[in-house]
Formats: sequence, structure tokens, C-alpha cells
Amino acid sequence: MTTVTGQSQFTLAAGESIAISSCFNGSFEKGGDYVGPMVMAAIPVTLLNIDLDVSTNRVQFKSHGDLTSPCIYWFSVKNNNSVPVTFRIEVFFN
Repeated sequence: MTTVTGQSQFTLAAGESIAISSCFNGSFEKGGDYVGPMVMAAIPVTLLNIDLDVSTNRVQFKSHGDLTSPCIYWFSVKNNNSVPVTFRIEVFFN
């Protein structure tokens, strides 16, 4: 399994959510490589015992609609905690 570890940190206010898109070896305009099913994790970097809800909203294929078509992965992260949370992203795929 391949792991991509993000170095950027994001802060999400209490009760808020954010949409995140990801594209591999391409551009958001044209799409990138389909790398199979993907799991994204939002890892808190400043607090312990904090959970963030992550969901895969969709995989958007930019042309053919098959697995060889360039695509963009869309995720969302929600902070259900009562405090702001700073986090980084890790992505896992085959």
C-alpha cells in the first residue's frame, strides 16, 4: 500500500467542514491518474484524543467515464469537536 504524507497543516474551526480535492500526476483542469480506491486520513497535530470525520465524496472522471480516464478525487473533513483542530492529510492507496 502506498502512503502519501502531507506536510501542509490546516486548521478547521469547531463544527466546520472543508472540501479537499486531490489529483495525481496531472492537473485539476484535465484530471490525473486513477490510482484505485483511496482512503484519506486527517491527522490532528496539536491535540490528543481528537477525532475528525473524513469521507470520500466522489471520484470525478473528466472524460471517458472509465478507469483509464483522468480523474479528480474529492473528500470532505468535518470537525465535530468543540475546539479548533490543526491537522495534516495522509492518503493511502494501492
